[in-house]
Amino acid sequence: MTSRFHLTLLIAFATCTVQFYAYMEGITGRTSVGCSGNGCHANQPNNLTTVLLEGQQTLDPNTIYTFTLKVRNSSAIYAGFNLTALDSKNQPAGMLQYPSTENQYVKSQNGELTHRTRRTMSNQGTYREASWQVQWRAPETPGRYTLRAVGLAADGDGRSSAADLWNFLPTTTVTVRGIILDTPTQSASFCSGDTVTLRWTSYGITTTTILYSSNSGQSWIPAATIEAQDGSNTYRYTIPQNVSAGSNHMFRIASADNELLGTNTPTLTINPRTTIRTQPQSPGNVCEGGTATMSVSATGASLTYQWTHNGSPIPGATSAQLTLSNLVVNQSGNYACVITGACGSVTSASVSVVVRPKPRLLSQSADTTVTENEAAELYITIADDSTATYQWLKNGTAINGATTTRFSIPRTTLSDSGIYTARISNSCGSIMSEPIRLHIRQVTSVETELSPIKQIYPQPAGEHVSVTVSRPIDHAVLYDQSGRIVTVWQEPLDERCTLSLQDPTTGGRLSAGMYVLILSIAGNTHSIPIVIAPY
Repeated sequence: MTSRFHLTLLIAFATCTVQFYAYMEGITGRTSVGCSGNGCHANQPNNLTTVLLEGQQTLDPNTIYTFTLKVRNSSAIYAGFNLTALDSKNQPAGMLQYPSTENQYVKSQNGELTHRTRRTMSNQGTYREASWQVQWRAPETPGRYTLRAVGLAADGDGRSSAADLWNFLPTTTVTVRGIILDTPTQSASFCSGDTVTLRWTSYGITTTTILYSSNSGQSWIPAATIEAQDGSNTYRYTIPQNVSAGSNHMFRIASADNELLGTNTPTLTINPRTTIRTQPQSPGNVCEGGTATMSVSATGASLTYQWTHNGSPIPGATSAQLTLSNLVVNQSGNYACVITGACGSVTSASVSVVVRPKPRLLSQSADTTVTENEAAELYITIADDSTATYQWLKNGTAINGATTTRFSIPRTTLSDSGIYTARISNSCGSIMSEPIRLHIRQVTSVETELSPIKQIYPQPAGEHVSVTVSRPIDHAVLYDQSGRIVTVWQEPLDERCTLSLQDPTTGGRLSAGMYVLILSIAGNTHSIPIVIAPY
């Protein structure tokens, strides 16, 4: 009779699809559907069976915790269970295991725990109870996890009947402490002065420390300690203007009481704001044809430069230094540099460049002949230049007081004959006008003596010229066509003399061209054109 009972009991447990399956061993996959089905046990959960799980509810990641799973019923004889751990997506999480003391009664199957063999329930006074020690290694990822279980209390009558009462473990949520970073989750670039927004989700942590590193986490500097709520949190960090630029910056958000419970941001690149360190300096007044140089220095990342003239970009002027060569007057104006970087654009101070023109002769008097005692006036006109100065010369010698664009002789005398030039000067140089030949005709009268000059030959001349006059020559001067003195004969010369036409510098023959020989005879000057033939 006893053998038959045991056989019947084994058959009852063997046909059960819930906890006691094949030789009273439990099965898995029942924590959500329960122990009913296929005529095994009660069809619905029953509150006469209570399932309890005792243990900590706030856990550290990757740490093993021990729980006590209990099944209670007022009259049942045997008990079994099925336990699983799930994440928020109902996927298995962490690792369920058991201590060695439960080797006889608990097994791991399909990532879940169930009974290896039925456990006899002990009398606890008003109820009967069976319990197991189970363990769970919490996952690395912080968050909230669900421990789900179903427990069966069997009457032990050897039959699969509705008297075998089962029930679910009430929803049991445990929190794995830690921090999950929500943003930034990818490397990004910021500028000094920007605000970096840190967002994270806290689990089981209420006081949070924000740490900052500029060397990829080799060392950390506390940035803030904040009271954070369980769940979503935000902290905004303003990057100092003087922060060292680089690509190895990062933040760590950690528990204030355990910095190991935290997370790091990806490495962040921080660039300095585009800032001008040295403004360009004005080169001041520059002469036409000269060179002006301006430069600017700046700090920032990926800097580019563009110089402007009166607000318009200068083609090709894209470096920190601007050099303007062979300046012309219309390049006067205001110059500035626009500097653009990864962290903004700035425009330098504007500097003024004034290009001063060189003297420029526009027109002048032609060769002029007047009769002695008449007025003579010579002139020059130049391009507008209020700074220009003037000096008239006669036969290469400055005329005292002749310092305007016009030179007048109210009453000419024979001695006013000669070659006149004007020197125009300003801060950028000097130029000479072309020679202007002024010839004064002698007033003819009965008493007037004929010209003392009798003969000049040969014409054109070569290395010498012979002069025949009616009176001795006091002195003589030879001018080139620019009005420069070539040769001076200071000593008196005879009425018949030969003058050497040599270059006083080289001792060679004078260059071919037009020259003027001025003879001083008896207090009067006489101008004689001399043509020197080519060699």
